[in-house]
Amino acid sequence: MHRRFNEVLYSEEFDGKMPCPPPPPQWQMNYFQTALSNCDLFDLGFSGNKFMWCYSRRDTNSTRARLDRACASASWSPLFPTSELVHLLSQRSDHLSILLRIREQILVQHPCCSKPFRFEAMWVKSEDWEEIIRDSWESSSSREEKYRASIQTRQLLSW
Repeated sequence: MHRRFNEVLYSEEFDGKMPCPPPPPQWQMNYFQTALSNCDLFDLGFSGNKFMWCYSRRDTNSTRARLDRACASASWSPLFPTSELVHLLSQRSDHLSILLRIREQILVQHPCCSKPFRFEAMWVKSEDWEEIIRDSWESSSSREEKYRASIQTRQLLSW
């Protein structure tokens, strides 16, 4: 789950100069931590700029905070062990954009051998490779890319 929670999870996620807006009170951060815990969710962390939001005034006072985040359950994490949340630059909003990269290594075992699947560059030399990819993508009933990719992998192996 990723969204703009508009809540600070820890005090180090807020950097502000008074008077506006004030830092969140500790009880508010505790409630947010408890809510995530009660839902069995944890923060995925991030790479990039620490602060996602900036409230800037014309004078030197500005406030920065990490208000947007992605959270996951303990059962989700092993499925996507190499996932990464990236804070992207934004020029049109006071919030930075977030991108959740899911880099899943697809290891499909072919029945005749124990080697993991690897795409062979020579396949693209065949006249019907694009049709095979297109057909497998369109025939997949699942909208999840990882399942579509595994279907494509199986169809390529059987080709």
